[in-house]
Amino acid sequence: MDNISSLDIGEKIGFWLCIIYALSANISPLASTFSVYGSALLIIYKLIKDDRARLRLPPSITKAILAFFAVFAFTSVFSTAPLQSYNQLLQLATRFVPFFMPVLFLRTRKDLITVAVLLEISIIIADIYSIWQKFHGICFPTGFDHNHIFFANQLQPMILMGLVLLNDKKISWRLKYFFSFAAFFSIAVLLLNGCRGVWLSIIICMLTIGFLLRKRHPRILAMLLILILLSAMALWFVPFLHARLITITDTHFEPNTERVLMLKSAWRMFLDHPLVGVGLDRWQYYYRHQYVSPLAHEPGVDSPHNNFAMYLDETGIIGLSAFIGLFAAVLLSLYKDFKSRSDWFALIAFSVVLGFLLGGLTDHTFRMMNVIRLMWFCVGLGSVTLDTRT
Repeated sequence: MDNISSLDIGEKIGFWLCIIYALSANISPLASTFSVYGSALLIIYKLIKDDRARLRLPPSITKAILAFFAVFAFTSVFSTAPLQSYNQLLQLATRFVPFFMPVLFLRTRKDLITVAVLLEISIIIADIYSIWQKFHGICFPTGFDHNHIFFANQLQPMILMGLVLLNDKKISWRLKYFFSFAAFFSIAVLLLNGCRGVWLSIIICMLTIGFLLRKRHPRILAMLLILILLSAMALWFVPFLHARLITITDTHFEPNTERVLMLKSAWRMFLDHPLVGVGLDRWQYYYRHQYVSPLAHEPGVDSPHNNFAMYLDETGIIGLSAFIGLFAAVLLSLYKDFKSRSDWFALIAFSVVLGFLLGGLTDHTFRMMNVIRLMWFCVGLGSVTLDTRT
C-alpha cells in the first residue's frame, strides 16, 4: 500500500472501497453493496473529470460492455412491460461496477495481492460458518447466503484464485501456504455444499488452467490432476457424497427432470418470440401464464436455470448474440493478457469467467448478485493495466 500517499483523494477513497468490497464480498451483502454503490458514484466522477482514468480502461472489454447494454436497451423497447425491463437493465448495470473498481483504483501488484488475500479471508470466514451449519443439521451449507447454489458459485472463483496464486513464484512462502489452505479448505466445503453443477464446472476450470500452464509449469498440471483425483475418491467413497454424485445422471431425480421441462418451455417461448424476446424480467410472467409444463412440480420458478436460455427468451437472438459477444470479448482479452504477459491475475479472471459460464448452464448465475459482482471484480483484477504492476 506504499503508493496510497501519491494518489488523489478520489483514488484513495476508491482504493479503500476495493478493500471493503474484498473483505465483505463473501460475508456481508450490505457492506459489499455499500462499497459498490460508493464506487459507482466515484467511477462516474472520475470518468467524466479525469482523462487518465478513461485511458486505464481495457478497450475491448469496455466496448463489449457498452455494446451489450446498447443491445439490451434496444430489445427492451419491444418488451411487453418496458419500464419493468429498463428497471431490470439498471439493476444489471450496477452489477458491472466491480469490474471498474480495481481497474481504476488499484495501482501496484502489491495492491492486487492485498485484495486477493482479503477475498480469501472473506471466503474462509464463510467456510467456517458453513462447517458450523453442517454440524447443526443443514444438509447443504449456504455460508452467509440464502441458497447453497449461490454459495457454491462464490466458492468456485475463490478456489481458482487460491490454486493459481499458490504457484506464483513472486510471493512469499507464507502467502503460498495461506492460498493453499484457502483453496483446499474451500474445496472441502464445496464437496459438503453438494452443488453438482459447480462440482463439474470447477473440474473443467482446473483442467483448463493445467492445460494453459502445461509447458511452462508442468508441475501445476500434475498438482491439479492429483487434486481432482482425491476429490473424485471422496465423492465415490464417502456415502453421502456418493449419493449426491449419482443423482447427476439420474433421469428420475426431480431437479433434473424439472430442468429439462423448464428448458423445453424456454424453447417454446423462444419460438414464439425469436428476435427480441419477451423483455428483460418478463420470463417468469410468461412461464407461469403461458408456457409452464403440466408436468412441472415447480411452476413458480423465476428462470430456466440457464443463462443462455434466459436471455434467448428475454432478449431474443439479438440479445443472446450480445451476451455471447460480451463474454467472448472478455475471455479473448484475458487470454491475450495471460499469453503476452504471463499474468497470473489474467489467468485467474479467465478461469473465473469460464466457471461462471459453465455454472450458468445449470443455474441462472447472472441473477446471483453476489456471484456476478465477484466475477466482474475478478475480471477487473485481471485487467489492471501492465504499467501499474510494479
